[in-house]
Amino acid sequence: MRIHIALSIALLFTIHTTTPTTTHAESTEQQYVPIVLVHGAFASDYDMQPTEQYIRKYMGNNVYIKNIRPPMGAVSSVGNIYSLIEHMRKQIENDPILQNGFNIVAHSQGGLVARYYLERYNNPRVLTYISWGTPHQGIFGMPGTIDDHFKWLDHLEDEAYNVLYSWSFQKFVSFAGYWHDTLHHDKYIKKSCFLPYINNEIDHEFADRYKENICSLKNMVLVASHHEDIVEPDCSCHFGFYKNGSNSEIVSLFESELYQQDSLGLKTLHESGRLHLLYADCPHVYFQENENNFVENTLEFLKADPDNVPLVSAEPTTTA
Repeated sequence: MRIHIALSIALLFTIHTTTPTTTHAESTEQQYVPIVLVHGAFASDYDMQPTEQYIRKYMGNNVYIKNIRPPMGAVSSVGNIYSLIEHMRKQIENDPILQNGFNIVAHSQGGLVARYYLERYNNPRVLTYISWGTPHQGIFGMPGTIDDHFKWLDHLEDEAYNVLYSWSFQKFVSFAGYWHDTLHHDKYIKKSCFLPYINNEIDHEFADRYKENICSLKNMVLVASHHEDIVEPDCSCHFGFYKNGSNSEIVSLFESELYQQDSLGLKTLHESGRLHLLYADCPHVYFQENENNFVENTLEFLKADPDNVPLVSAEPTTTA
């Protein structure tokens, strides 16, 4: 009998002393919006693991992170871009923790994959969209200064449209879908299966939905780098690009028809303080590993209360 009484007292003591402490600790830890990470081309979820570590370091271990895996390893990340989108969409839609919305952080090509999901589906909803080194207006040219050292590459670059706009490359090679040849603009519009659609450069049945879903964002954060060495031209990371008919003259986002006509909703985001054009100081492949990029360009938006998001002044700028 005494043993039972002693055990009962011990049990009551345990309940009344340890349980409240655990509950208090859980209740005081901030609950963050779930985060989805999307890797770039020639990459996989492994390449986004440094970002996972920074999230844990600065936001704790209870934040939910979904790191998207490619269908069949890094090689498959340069396959059909619509297959990559569909693969990501299924992972998101089948995850019950994401059903009330999530923030997304995407690197390079992953930003295009993520943006297509946002524009076309957005169910579950993307709250804040963050891209690192994503060529939003595509690419046109050899990475970095490689063609300065090998001038014969200029000829290949001039003729690349014949290959990259072919049916087979558009069907099976992801980056062919965002090769943006401003010297052959008509062929780009007619033959490219991806970028003219996602940027609402042509009329299509989902154009209004694309704009509506962009405008539904709490924030859009586009991070370029002062040391970009892959995306050509680097201003593409801020929706700038070469002028049609040129491969040297730059048109910034704010000078572009895309912005001035607000065909995608970027002007709406900017004027409401929800479009953020930021810079990192790292080469293209190190966005995920660069702690300063995470802390200075990303953390604030991931930690923000979705009902009280950070806004930026909508003063006009020519920076792109």
